[in-house]
Amino acid sequence: MHFRYLNEEAIQNPLIFIEDFCHSFTSIELFRQDLTALFQAACTRKTDNNGRYYSRSSEYVFDHKLCIQVIEALWIFYHQLSEDLILPESHPYHQKSKWRRDLIDIESRLDSPARYFRKLENAEINNIVLFLKDLFNYRDLTEWREVLDDILYYAHAEESLGYGSEICSELIPLMDYLEKITEAIFLIADLTIPNPRANDLYLLKNHDDKKVHAVEEHQTPVKADDHMESY
Repeated sequence: MHFRYLNEEAIQNPLIFIEDFCHSFTSIELFRQDLTALFQAACTRKTDNNGRYYSRSSEYVFDHKLCIQVIEALWIFYHQLSEDLILPESHPYHQKSKWRRDLIDIESRLDSPARYFRKLENAEINNIVLFLKDLFNYRDLTEWREVLDDILYYAHAEESLGYGSEICSELIPLMDYLEKITEAIFLIADLTIPNPRANDLYLLKNHDDKKVHAVEEHQTPVKADDHMESY
């Protein structure tokens, strides 16, 4: 399997990349916002002539690369994993459903420690391997990179991804997958990587401070790109 952006160290142990990405480089909401902006630019016909979607063109390239790195890391993690990551009922992220058919109980989710996971279904939070299996059944790694390449192309093109592209009928599920990918890598980081500086889950303990730091990093994309280049 060819990996476009991850280096050999991260290929051998994807948690090296996951820890640095989630604990030092960015935050779950900042990365969600970046991918949403990239996808919205791709889905918009550039007819307003006000430069709104062209002003961030260099950031689109950067965010496209980060998303491919994340998907590559998730692919390796999934294929290296020897068992499911099943949350016990005592875990603060564990989701309970009133009815078997309930996929997400939004009202209780937003008032719980799992409030940052707004797209993952209850069963996927309780066992993130279920989502990873679905992700790579929907598209394999090569196909996901091709989808992201198309998104990047249309983010810069005058035409919209929704007009004539091969994936124009999949825009809603693709946006959902991008958000779930964001949530999945941060959930995996919290479940698998110990944080010696906190007695709580990293995402809950450090989210606000880390987001401020990540914004400062993201405002200097050349330096940030150099930092992630090592992966």
